[in-house]
Amino acid sequence: MSPDLIMDICSRGLLFYVHQLSQDVSVSSVMIKSANDRCKEAERRTGVLEQEVSANFAGLQDKNRALQQEQNMARTKVHELSRLLQEKNRQFQKLQSMYEMQKRKNLDSIVQKNYLIGASKPQSASSVAAICHPTFAEFGSIPFATFHSERIPQQFPNLPYPAPVAVNTHTRHDTRPIDQFNSIGATEMQQNRVFVPHTGRPADIFRHAKHANREWG
Repeated sequence: MSPDLIMDICSRGLLFYVHQLSQDVSVSSVMIKSANDRCKEAERRTGVLEQEVSANFAGLQDKNRALQQEQNMARTKVHELSRLLQEKNRQFQKLQSMYEMQKRKNLDSIVQKNYLIGASKPQSASSVAAICHPTFAEFGSIPFATFHSERIPQQFPNLPYPAPVAVNTHTRHDTRPIDQFNSIGATEMQQNRVFVPHTGRPADIFRHAKHANREWG
């Protein structure tokens, strides 16, 4: 090969290499420019998002402070209502105890009044039922001994069931016949005597734990 041909081939190879380098540089510059543009767009969007987040965060902080204030006010109100409720409960318990005490006093006074009225005059069927009704036994205000008789319902037709109660304070045994007891009826109840009809045995008398003068059988 002649030197001119060799120089021509080499020059063409160098030109191709330079062209390749220039193309690589152009492509790289385009890619760099595109990357820079994307970075700038991302930075812009990041700035916008940061501003929005900051604004939202500030709003949430304000809302949180308002909620905390409301919570403190609600807590204070709850404490105040609890205090008022406790005070009302104490007043209610006091009134309830006073009511129960007054109720017991009224019941005792009514029972004693009926008992005194019944003891001071002959007892009718209604007065015997009012004084000797078994429901007053739980108050311990009336000493009594329970009994059952076949003739009591005939002598006291308006008397409620169970049978009337005889007022007794002695524990001795009465030796009179049973028929005599049955024929006496209400008179025996006023004479303060112990008897248990149809059994021939004395009545059991019990004494009140707090009131020694109150007995029942």
